[in-house]
Amino acid sequence: MFSFFAILFCLATFLSGIAFAEPGHYYSRNWLDREDSLTLEEIPDSLKATLSQKLQSDTGFVFWGYIDNVQGLAYAGEEFWTSDSITPEENIAFTEWINSIGEESSSRLDSVSEDLKDEFTRHQLSASYSLIKINYLVDKIYDSKSQSWKNAKETERTYTRMFFIRKDAYIKTNPPRLIQEISQIDPGRNFNRIFFQDGYSRIIDEIDAESFKTIATKPNMYIPNRYERELHKDMSSVYKKTIKNAIAAGDKDAVKYNFTMQDSFLVKANGKYFSKVPVPLTCHTRRLLSIYLGTFED
Repeated sequence: MFSFFAILFCLATFLSGIAFAEPGHYYSRNWLDREDSLTLEEIPDSLKATLSQKLQSDTGFVFWGYIDNVQGLAYAGEEFWTSDSITPEENIAFTEWINSIGEESSSRLDSVSEDLKDEFTRHQLSASYSLIKINYLVDKIYDSKSQSWKNAKETERTYTRMFFIRKDAYIKTNPPRLIQEISQIDPGRNFNRIFFQDGYSRIIDEIDAESFKTIATKPNMYIPNRYERELHKDMSSVYKKTIKNAIAAGDKDAVKYNFTMQDSFLVKANGKYFSKVPVPLTCHTRRLLSIYLGTFED
């Protein structure tokens, strides 16, 4: 009798909440190379392009250089602040931009399910919006007419861009789904890259820069500033909770069914994105469940 209740107690403990920790971030060449690789794996195929394709399609100012300084001008999230250096015009533009996002979201809420609405509301608690200014040091400028690189003149060595950055989730209604926008505006400073109007390249060393044509045709070199991906609901936590309740009620059939459904969900979840990564049952918990259901064979 004691061992049976011990099993129930252990199951309740292992099926309880999971703690998550975020690793610390620091800028180094090796770390940024790994970060670039991870980012490229997540980018939709429709946005993937070689540097050569981007050079042909981008009609804006394209250059090779590095980020010298990043300055936050305004922020809205858990708190709201503006920098002393923000202009009245920039402040107005930032406010109007945030208001337009809120109005767009509100207009779609009435046409989606309560489940999706709740998920959207939960994500809004951690949403943030920023206006930043990035100063670049320019080494070479791409001339689209001659399709060649030219050394930047002394008067062209510095360049500034402004970006609105949103880190939130929003609703699309055709079909109804929750979309997360990813901003990759600041890829790390003091490393040379090619910067486009809507993205940048992986780190490019001096030796690579001697032959831009060679690296331009390599795959997985271009990273867009922004991209979006669908966020899915983590059903594994739902199945875990249902298993706990079924154990408390002594319903072994429900335990077995949700045990199977949890495994099936994790297989289908492979390659999809979640606000919190689905966590499988531990080996120890699975053994305890097998003992409880009478299917343990070891």
